Amino acid sequence: MSTARWGKKWADVDEDEDDNMNAGPDNKGSRFETKADKDGIKTVIEYVERDGSTYRMTRRVKQRVNTKWINKDMIERKTMAKFGKALTNSEADERTMCVKSVEVVNIELTKKVTVDLSQKDDAEDKFFDESLKITESLLKEKKVWTDMNKETKEEVGVGAGEEDKVEEKKEDAAAGSAGKYVPPSLRGKGEGA
Repeated sequence: MSTARWGKKWADVDEDEDDNMNAGPDNKGSRFETKADKDGIKTVIEYVERDGSTYRMTRRVKQRVNTKWINKDMIERKTMAKFGKALTNSEADERTMCVKSVEVVNIELTKKVTVDLSQKDDAEDKFFDESLKITESLLKEKKVWTDMNKETKEEVGVGAGEEDKVEEKKEDAAAGSAGKYVPPSLRGKGEGA
């Protein structure tokens, strides 16, 4: 086994170490890199030993150079000599000028309005009952408008006094003529014509 595979020179290795050498986590093998070209792509060649045989792994890697822009004026201000009160005050006084505030700020998070499930269920039940009534009324046998109007008046409770008036008119009609129409000009002038 050649020691060049593991990045060591032949003269640095003892003969006894040659037989015991493994490509473990400490010794991963040789690695060679070419210089990056104009596009920043370089070739990395690695020799790795697995299961008793040596493999050559060639990879193409793009090298990126991150440049950091720094404001030169900002660097100059950091090294600038002190002036004004900072120049006349001592360092202890300057430390007391800049104090970290230890205020307790309470932040109230908005809470979602929770609806009681019982109220929600009651509203759903009411809606369900009303929808059943509407569907029943749609499926009822169609009647004359007056009969339907009577039913709605009975439900609401309107018209109890009107029934008495209707009966009085029927009695008056029975006492008078037998249902003949009398024009207003002839009414009260005797019998019929």
